[in-house]
Amino acid sequence: MPDTNRESVFLGFSCIITVLLIFIPARVSADTVFLSNGDIISGTVIELSKGQLTIDTEYGKGISIDWKRVAAMETEALLFIEFQDEEKIRAKIMATREAWRLEDEAGAVHPVTKDDIQRFSRKRPKYWTLEFDLAYQLTSGNTKSDDFRIAFDVKKKRPQYELIFAGSYARAATQEEVSADRWDLLFKYDHLMTQKIYRRGFFFFERDRVREIKRRFQTGPAIGYKFYDSDTMGMSSDIGTLREETRYESGASDSEFKGLWNIDFFYVFPSDMKIEEAFRWIQGFDNRQDYEITSETSGSVPITGGFFLKASVIERYDNQPEPDLKKNDVTFILSLSYRTNF
Repeated sequence: MPDTNRESVFLGFSCIITVLLIFIPARVSADTVFLSNGDIISGTVIELSKGQLTIDTEYGKGISIDWKRVAAMETEALLFIEFQDEEKIRAKIMATREAWRLEDEAGAVHPVTKDDIQRFSRKRPKYWTLEFDLAYQLTSGNTKSDDFRIAFDVKKKRPQYELIFAGSYARAATQEEVSADRWDLLFKYDHLMTQKIYRRGFFFFERDRVREIKRRFQTGPAIGYKFYDSDTMGMSSDIGTLREETRYESGASDSEFKGLWNIDFFYVFPSDMKIEEAFRWIQGFDNRQDYEITSETSGSVPITGGFFLKASVIERYDNQPEPDLKKNDVTFILSLSYRTNF
């Protein structure tokens, strides 16, 4: 009898567990997005960037949805959320068609509006990019030289502004067997006035003893327009004025205001190969025949991790160079580079 009772109890528990497994569905953690046309999408919300919501579903990954089509949404995980005024919070989104709310890490609820949200991501955002180059540089034109070159480029990009600080140093052995150095520093700040229009302030310092420039300062304002601004393609153009002061090795010097026109372009292929083009025109105000053009074209191919190979061609054209100097200088650069985000 005791054994029979134990068997009966065991069978009873087994039946109860079986019924629970059959009739009580398992809760699957998922984010839900409600669209303005009534459609409902379930999956994993990845990020909101540049007005596009990205979500992974069982039917496909990286599905992009126009943020304007989203009427409400609920997320299971905490997101790194940034508002239009650049304030930040880590929270879940609990939004209905009637009201939008955020629940932070402490469980506190914050009422917001959809328009308050600028962007969000499951990963902590990285605004800084650092690129470091070790390169061989070959220059021809006024003086032929072989250079060892190091360069760095630090960039911070936010929704409302972009900050760039860059510099390079090259040690040259010229055909006259005279060692000469060339180095430059650039500081640039772009502030977005609208989604497309930006204003710029910049400062540039150059020393190029191969070109017989002892020192050159350029500083000024500009205003520009962003035709494209995405992770895979960017194109912008700006015009402005600059104050230029130059002192040459010969002792000659000049100082004047000039006009400035820039065009910048880049494109990233699916293989992560990248091409870049920077065009710059500096025009004298007093003499229309006095202008300089600089064109820099480069391409980079990833190797492993953050390392990549980069090849560049820089051509400078000075329509009215100093006496005994040629109009053209061409520089070829082959570099091993490293890029990281933080």
